[in-house]
Amino acid sequence: MTPELQAASTFLSSFLPSSPNPTFITHLHSLLSARYERHWHPTDPERGSAFRSLVRSGATLDQSIVDAAFAAGISPADLASALGGAQGDRKSTRLNSSHPGYL
Repeated sequence: MTPELQAASTFLSSFLPSSPNPTFITHLHSLLSARYERHWHPTDPERGSAFRSLVRSGATLDQSIVDAAFAAGISPADLASALGGAQGDRKSTRLNSSHPGYL
């Protein structure tokens, strides 16, 4: 699971203004590793794939990404601009955070 999560974390970091962002990569990798611990089946890769999806649309952004951005000191505006959706959808991106004062 580690190579796949490292690749995903590095890929998402490449969209951020301060790319690459090692803190973001480390935190996202750690969060996803904990989240997917019981949903990773190397002998049956399709099993659990829906659970492992990351939500990124014009309307919402996955909480793991938001949490990693918070830990890395990435501003909500930079996060929404970088990963918020299609060019015209940026203003409709909803970022939820369990971190008081972050959003």
